[in-house]
Amino acid sequence: MAYIESILYTKSFKIIVNRVIKKVKHLQPKLKIDAIACRGVSGSSVAFATSYVIGLPIIYVRKPTENSHGDKIESCGASKHKNYIIIDDFIDTGTTVKEIIKSIKTNYDDIVCVGVLLYDEHAKRTKVDLSGNESVRVYRTKPVSAY
Repeated sequence: MAYIESILYTKSFKIIVNRVIKKVKHLQPKLKIDAIACRGVSGSSVAFATSYVIGLPIIYVRKPTENSHGDKIESCGASKHKNYIIIDDFIDTGTTVKEIIKSIKTNYDDIVCVGVLLYDEHAKRTKVDLSGNESVRVYRTKPVSAY
């Protein structure tokens, strides 16, 4: 089974989406989240569902190698928003998170990444170091096995 099949085509997908929704709703007042950012298939599948249910706009950042008729960043009025959270499954090297933040910052000066929400139960990171002394906090949901 391909990795994406293990997420999308299982009984746990609904559980994953629901726990991400619950976590974003919990973090939203504290972090003032007003948008969700994502990239790639696994992160997008959960981020788009979360965006739809909660009513937060999506900022989709394409991979540099991704061919599309659209722009490198697709959003619903990202310039109107101030604080976004990145939703993804896990962080390996941190490159994806750094590239999402850099791409959004390049196109929208006043919008800030307030955190990264990981939904894979094997995700271990607690922060991602950016440049200099900057870092972004990583939040996690409960493992699927906890349900």
